Amino acid sequence: MPAHRLLTAVTLLAAAVVASSGCNKGGPPQTPDGGAPVVTVAHPILDKVTLYTDLTGNVAQKNSVEIRPRVSGYIKEVKFQEGKEVAKDQVLFVIDPTIYEALLKQSEGQVRNYQAQLDKAKADLARTQETYNKGATAKTELDQNVASVAVAEAQLFTARASVDQARQNREWTEVKSPIAGRTSTAKLTVGNLATQDQSLLTTVVGVDPMYAYFDVDESTVRMYQRLIAEKKLKSVNDGAKVVAEIKLKDEPGYPHKGFLEFVDNRLNPSTGSLTIRGEFPNPLVPGTDSRPLTAGFYCRGRIPIGNPYDGILIPDAAVGTDQGKKIVFVVGGDNRVEARPVVLGPLFRGLRLVEKGLTTSDRVVIKGLGRVQAGIMVEPHDGTIPKPSDTPDPAGDAGRTQSAEPAPAPKK
Repeated sequence: MPAHRLLTAVTLLAAAVVASSGCNKGGPPQTPDGGAPVVTVAHPILDKVTLYTDLTGNVAQKNSVEIRPRVSGYIKEVKFQEGKEVAKDQVLFVIDPTIYEALLKQSEGQVRNYQAQLDKAKADLARTQETYNKGATAKTELDQNVASVAVAEAQLFTARASVDQARQNREWTEVKSPIAGRTSTAKLTVGNLATQDQSLLTTVVGVDPMYAYFDVDESTVRMYQRLIAEKKLKSVNDGAKVVAEIKLKDEPGYPHKGFLEFVDNRLNPSTGSLTIRGEFPNPLVPGTDSRPLTAGFYCRGRIPIGNPYDGILIPDAAVGTDQGKKIVFVVGGDNRVEARPVVLGPLFRGLRLVEKGLTTSDRVVIKGLGRVQAGIMVEPHDGTIPKPSDTPDPAGDAGRTQSAEPAPAPKK
């Protein structure tokens, strides 16, 4: 090729490159020669959302009783199996009743004796009254017979009280459990001396229902106080049944449902926290003699913040960050990508709650985010976001709302 023709070709190519660059200046980024990136888009879903405060606590028994004898004597029988559940009023120990049965018979004999004396005193009084009415008996003799009847009645009353006491002592030789619950070991066995109101025989702890105690930090307490003052929540102290849920270490979700029933009257000055307590049913596990909640177990709990409301939910993976702000990529009607700033709430059953910035009509990029940026054209393919109930929580916690600080309750 001649030199002048080669120079002309190079000049035209350079001009074309410059012109192309000038046309794109200030415009949106261009897609690669391979065509628009393929992405999956879906509409945010709307579902009932309840925000919770997460708590940590411990399970405790509602009732606990130290079993001690009401009378002294030697243990004759141990009538329970250690570590097993017993019913209310079930006999646990039998103290040798021989001496108490003898004392009861002695008291009953005294009653018969004083009853006979009373009958004689009444008969003497009746005869004296008759002769006195005829003028054949002095007034002093009549008064003596009246006094004899009164003395006999008092002696009989005392004797009957002794019978009641003796009968009660005999009944107390059967040591019963005042509550239903699970027993500890027998501290005294057959043949050992049990001392009235002193010897510890065993302990019984209640098993159903159970308590769970939680310590709530001051900022959370203040938040609930504001919600109560704004009439968005009701107070436990006013008799409201505030729902509470707990889970043990190895349990998914929050399977144990109960209610808060106690709030302490002051914060602990050493910890800056307020103690609250919930009550939870603890039924037998079907087919076994065990129950899921045991005193001393560590548990996680949650209580609601406000009432359920309609919330917009998207996959947490659809959320990006731009200069410290949270964004979501939305595909418009012309298939062009927009970076939409959003205000996020906590996770709800594996999906992210969006407080502001999205509507259910938006098309959100849920897959292929690594190939998109604001302003480019994409090839969207329709996808779906599964319902929260179908989406396991990343930590295996199907019902948990995760939040370091509770989000504000929605405005009504």
